[in-house]
Amino acid sequence: MRIHRMRLRDYRGVADRDIRFAERGVTVVEGANEAGKSSMIEALELLIDTRADSKAAKVRAIMPAGRDVGTEVEAEISCGAWHFTYFKRFNRQPATSLSVHTPSPEHVTGRDAHERAMEILGQHADLTLFRALRLLQSDEAAGRPVGDSAALARALDRASESVDAAADSAATVEEQALIDAAEAEYRRYRTAGHGRPTGELAAALRDVDELEERCHTLSAARDSVDADARRLRHLLDRRSELARTRELREVERDELAVSWSEIERLQSEISAAGVEARHLLAVSQLAQRDLADRDRVATQIAAATADTERLDGDIATRDALAEQAEASAQQLDDELRAVRDRWQTARTALSAAQVAQRIRDHRRALHDLDERLTELDRIATDSSVVDESLRGNTVDAQAVRTAVDLARRRAVAQARLEAVTARLTVEPTGAVPVTVDGEIVAATTDRVAVTDTVIEVAGVVAVTVRPGADAAGPADELATVDNDIAAFCRRHDLAVLDDHAQRARERADLVERQSGLQRRTRELIGDRGHRAMLDERDELRALLAEEPAGPDPEPDDIASLAATERELAESVMSAERAVTEQHSAAREARARARMGREQRDHLAEQLADLRTRRADLCAALTDDDARRTVEAAAGRLHDARDRLARLEAQLARLDVAEIGFRRDRVAADLAALAREHADLERTSTELRTRIELYRDESRLDILQDASAELEAAKALRDRVQRRADAAELLYRTLVDKRRQARTRYADPFARRLEELGAHVFGEGVRFDVDDNLDVVSRTVDGVTIGHEALSGGAREQLALLTRLACATLVDEADGVPVLVDDALGYSDPRRIAAMAQVLTAAGRDAQVIVLTCSPDRYRGVDDAEIVAV
Repeated sequence: MRIHRMRLRDYRGVADRDIRFAERGVTVVEGANEAGKSSMIEALELLIDTRADSKAAKVRAIMPAGRDVGTEVEAEISCGAWHFTYFKRFNRQPATSLSVHTPSPEHVTGRDAHERAMEILGQHADLTLFRALRLLQSDEAAGRPVGDSAALARALDRASESVDAAADSAATVEEQALIDAAEAEYRRYRTAGHGRPTGELAAALRDVDELEERCHTLSAARDSVDADARRLRHLLDRRSELARTRELREVERDELAVSWSEIERLQSEISAAGVEARHLLAVSQLAQRDLADRDRVATQIAAATADTERLDGDIATRDALAEQAEASAQQLDDELRAVRDRWQTARTALSAAQVAQRIRDHRRALHDLDERLTELDRIATDSSVVDESLRGNTVDAQAVRTAVDLARRRAVAQARLEAVTARLTVEPTGAVPVTVDGEIVAATTDRVAVTDTVIEVAGVVAVTVRPGADAAGPADELATVDNDIAAFCRRHDLAVLDDHAQRARERADLVERQSGLQRRTRELIGDRGHRAMLDERDELRALLAEEPAGPDPEPDDIASLAATERELAESVMSAERAVTEQHSAAREARARARMGREQRDHLAEQLADLRTRRADLCAALTDDDARRTVEAAAGRLHDARDRLARLEAQLARLDVAEIGFRRDRVAADLAALAREHADLERTSTELRTRIELYRDESRLDILQDASAELEAAKALRDRVQRRADAAELLYRTLVDKRRQARTRYADPFARRLEELGAHVFGEGVRFDVDDNLDVVSRTVDGVTIGHEALSGGAREQLALLTRLACATLVDEADGVPVLVDDALGYSDPRRIAAMAQVLTAAGRDAQVIVLTCSPDRYRGVDDAEIVAV
C-alpha cells in the first residue's frame, strides 16, 4: 500500500492543502505547531474507516470554526494491482466517490464507493499493519500490537524458513477476530487470570447452592412431619385393631380361615386369565403390525408416484429455461460483437485525436522555445553592448565618492590660499586693451595672485604682482589637489571633474539595464539552462519531423471522443456480464434438469420395489382378510381382559394384606392392650398438633416451589457449564496455537530489530522479544535493562525502530506506509543522527512519512523529500 497524494479542504484550520508523497524513501512534512500536520493522519483514518454521512462527534469536530461548509478529504492510493483516487465530503452535503485507474477503469459513488474501497483495501492491504506502524505524538512503544498482522506473519514465516507455512503461519485478521471472539466468550464465564467462575456461570452456581440449602432445610422439616404422620396413622390403626381384638378375637379367627381359602382360589384363576390375555395381546399386535405395514407401503407408493410426476414437470421446465437462456446468450453474443466493434472504432478515433493533440502541443512548445531562444539571442547582443559601455565608463559609486572628496579638498585649499594672497580687481577705463597674464580683460574682474601675475596696458605700463611668502604652503596644497584631480580625470576619461556626476548617472543606467537583461534571461531560461533549451528544441523538431501532419483537433472533440469511448467500454462490460449471466443460467438449468432426472430414476427404482412388496403382501393375505383378522383378535383380547379385571376386582375387595396381618396378630397378648391404648391416645394428640401447625404454614407448597426452582437452576447451571467448558477449550486451543507460531517469529523479528538498532545503540545490542513481538528488554555490552526501565528517549527510539523493522520485513506488495508524527523529541543530537541513518536505510524498502515542527531533526536523512506546509 502506498499513499501518493492527499488533499484536505476546509478541515479545521486547513483551508486547502494538496501534498504529494514520495512512493519510496522518506518524505518530511514540516510546519509550525497547529499547522494541521497531525490532522492529515486523522483525515486519512476518517477517509478509510468512516462513512461520509456519519453524525459521530469526531466527524462534527473537523468542521472549520465559524463556517458551515463541508470538509473534503481526498487521497490517491495504490495497493497490489489497484491504483485509485478516494474522495469523501463530510458534514455538509456528504458525498463519496471512488475512481479506480488500474487494473481497469471504474467509478463508484455513494455508499457503494465506501464498500468497494473497503473491499479493495481489505483484500489487498494489511490495515492491521497500517494502523500498527503509525507512531503518533506521546505514543512511544505502547502502540498497537504488530503480532496480529497477516503480512508481517508471512514475512516472518519466510524468514524462519517454516516447513509448513500453511499450518504454522500466524493468525490472519480473520483468525485474530476468532480469537478475540473466543476470549470474549470465555470471559463471560471465567476470569482471565485464574479462571474462576464469574458472570453468568458464577450466578448459576450461586443460585444452585442457595436453592439446595433452602430445599435441604425445607425437606428436613417435611421429613419430620411425614414421620409424625406415619406414626400417627400407625397409632390410629393400632388403636382400632386393639378395639376389635378385644371384642372379636375369636370370631375373627374363623372368618379369616374362610376368607383365606377364597383368596387362594381367586389367585389361581387370575394367573390363568393373565396367561391367556398376554397370548391374545401378542396375536392382536402381530395382526395390527401387518395391517399398518400394508397401509404404509400404499402411502409410499402414492407419494413416489406424485413425486415422479412433479419431477417430470420440473425437468421439462428446466429444459425450456436452458434453451431460452442459450438463445438469449447467442443473441447477446451478437450484440457484444457489435458493441466491441464500435468501441474499437471509438478507441482508434480517440487515439488519433490524442496523437494530433500531442502534435499540436509539440508545435506550441517548439514555437515558444523559438521565441524564447530568439529573445535570448537579442538579450545576449544587448548585454554585450552594455558590458562594453560599462568597461568604458568606470565612474562607479567609489569613483563618485572620490570625486566629491577631491572637489571638497580643492575648495578647502582654494579658500586657504585666497585667505593669504592678494586679491586684484582689474577694471578697464579706456580704449586701450588691458591684459592679465596675457589674457585681455574686457570688463571688471577679480583675481587672486597665487603666482606672479602680470597686468599690462600695451605701450603704457606692465605691473607684476608677486604673492607673499606665507602663500607658498596653500599654493602647494592647491597644486597637489589639482594634480590629483587631473590624474582622476585621466583615469576615468573626464574632461573636467564636474563631468563625474553625468558619467555616474550613465553608469547607473547601464547597470540597471544589465540587471534587467539578466533578470529577463533567468525568466526565459528558468531551471533548464540554455543548452537544455536547445536540446529540447532539437528533440521537438525531430519528433515533429517523424509525426504525420494533420488537422489539430479541438479539445471539445477529444473530450467527446473520450466520453464516447468510456460509454462504449461500459457497454462492453455490461454486455459481457449479461452474456456470462445467460450462460450461467443455462448451465444451472441443465444441471438442475440432470439432477431431476437422477432423482426421477431413483424414485422409479423405489416405486418398483414398493409395488413388488405390495404384491407379496396381497398374495399372502388380502387387505380385507387382514382387517377382519385384526378385529377378531381385538375382540378376543377384550373378553380376556374383562374376565381378568373382574377377578382382580374380587381379589382386591378381600384385602389380602389386612387378612394376612390379622392372621399373624390374632394370638397377641390382650393383657397389654389397655396400657398401650392410653399411650396411643397421648402420643396421637401431640402428633396431630404438630401436623396441623405444619399444614397451616403451607410449608409443603413452599417446598414444592423451591424444588421446582432448584431443578430449573440445575438445568440452567448444566447448560451454562457446558457452554463455559466449550468456550474455555476453544480459547485455550487458539491461544496455544497462536503462541506456538509467534514463538517461532520472535527470532527473525529480533534479528532485524538488532540490525537497525546497531546504528543507535551499538553493534553489540540485543533485544528480548516476547510472543506478541513486544520488546521486553535491551542488552548493551552485557547490561540488560527492562523496557519500562529505559529512558523516555530510548523508549521513543525503540518504538520507531520497531515500526521500521516491521516495514522493512514485509514484502513490497504487502508493505504499508510508516507514519511518524513529531518523534525523537527526547533524543540527543547523536541519537538523532543515528536515527537519520536508520530512516535512510528503511526508506530504501518502504514509504516513510514524517510530520514534524522541527525539521532539523531529520536533516541527516539522505535524499529525503521536504514538503513545507
